[in-house]
Amino acid sequence: MDDLVGRMLARLSSGRDTALTRLAAVTTHSLPALKRFLDGERALRAGRDAQAAAAFRDAAMLDTSFALAQYRLALMSTWVNVRDAEDPAVWAATAARHAQRLTPLVRDLLNAYRAYKELRGEEAERLYRSVTEGHPDNVEAWFMLGETFFHYNPWRGRSPMEAWTPFQRVLALDPSDSHAMIHLARLAAAEGRIADLDSLARRYLERYPDAERALEMQALQAYVHDDAQGRKAVAAAARDADDYVLTSLFQAAALYAQNLAAARDLAAPFRGSLSTSAFRQLRQRYVAELGVAGGQWTREPGPDDGWRLEAQALIAAEPLFGVARARVAALRDSVAASHPYPLLAPPLTHPGLELRAEMQTYLLGLLSARLGDTAAANRYAAALGAVRDEPRAGPSRDLARGLRAEIARSRGDLKRALTEIEGFPFDVSAPGGRAAAHWGIRERFLRAELLHALDRDEEALPWYDSFQGGYDLPFIAAAHLRQGEIDERLGDRERAAFHYGRFASMWGACDAEFQPLVARARAAQARLVATAAR
Repeated sequence: MDDLVGRMLARLSSGRDTALTRLAAVTTHSLPALKRFLDGERALRAGRDAQAAAAFRDAAMLDTSFALAQYRLALMSTWVNVRDAEDPAVWAATAARHAQRLTPLVRDLLNAYRAYKELRGEEAERLYRSVTEGHPDNVEAWFMLGETFFHYNPWRGRSPMEAWTPFQRVLALDPSDSHAMIHLARLAAAEGRIADLDSLARRYLERYPDAERALEMQALQAYVHDDAQGRKAVAAAARDADDYVLTSLFQAAALYAQNLAAARDLAAPFRGSLSTSAFRQLRQRYVAELGVAGGQWTREPGPDDGWRLEAQALIAAEPLFGVARARVAALRDSVAASHPYPLLAPPLTHPGLELRAEMQTYLLGLLSARLGDTAAANRYAAALGAVRDEPRAGPSRDLARGLRAEIARSRGDLKRALTEIEGFPFDVSAPGGRAAAHWGIRERFLRAELLHALDRDEEALPWYDSFQGGYDLPFIAAAHLRQGEIDERLGDRERAAFHYGRFASMWGACDAEFQPLVARARAAQARLVATAAR
């Protein structure tokens, strides 16, 4: 058996964390489980995520104490649909419990991953940083530090671009790491780093032309370059894509390339896909929000009007957009008339509590403050603060705090407003985030706006730059406009021109009432281009 295991391991002598692979041989007594684990490692390195996930699932089931197989299965379950597998957090916790036979380093990795899956973002960051400091050549720790920044930073008001350095470090240690390439390509698309995107796409597609995520890489290039033929080809291929890939294509268009027309290309494949109800609901919400994201409020109603109404209400309450008073009043009436108010929790999570009435009260308060009806806004804030039933009381108090911040801003008391909003729980683990998909998004924008208004632009920038999360779409364009203004003021003309251009691209076909914002951005961009040409 030792000779057989040696030959099996020799076939995996390079690539992502071979130390974990070699440790697997001494932490399971089941040869069939080890074989399937190694099958999974080979598939993982080749970018074949579905095959990898199936192999790790088999290994975990063949040996129910095989911690490394359970860890890999938890990781893969966040990227692909794994048949007959429990929630990834369950597998992560199980792996941590079975880690006694592992080295201290691997135990640290498993404990850090458990923190990550249990949404303890600050702890996960601390643990992964500790591993990278003690083991600077550990690929797994660098990759998961990047994952922590990429997925959790938006919740914390920090830029996902903090993930760039960890993912670059992964590629320096393992140039074949397909998942690091995909994440770097997403970041490059979002930041307008076109040369980096093209280089990453070329490397990925040359090495992994048949990988599940190859279509996403092609999509990122097509969408950033606004290649009509490329967009058409991706939309055609999307009809045969699974839930995870199809959703990633929409995110490539809307969240990273921020090409809203390309995102609309995917509406037909969305409707024709054989999806689970959760994924179907997620994509319906994405499509419903496209008009709001592009300032096109007069577009035909989408497939999820409750979601669209909530997004419009959040935008209308923000003074930057200058939504007409009559429209704000009509939105308040529509929100008030929603009985019952829809449950708009994240469709891929298990909320555990409902905040229907609380979100309705919050929106009514925000819109009242925008209309100058301070007395009504204060009544709504008091109603939220008076909720005593657990577990709704905590999130209700948080919403009350956000509403009080808006009321203070409407009175011109910016410092009081900032003090209020600083008490809001900007964290992925906040209970409200499981119950309301738009949780914390407008609050992040409000905090950025308050810092900007108080001439604390360098503090405001990371908050604006945090808008790349899954439900951030309505505010992405506005965040670009503000970043353009701040970067221009700080003397970074190149970045300012990029942000103005991205805003103008996203809102170029917006409704007439929003066109002054587009004209402002285009004039600023032209001014910067003219200055650079001198």
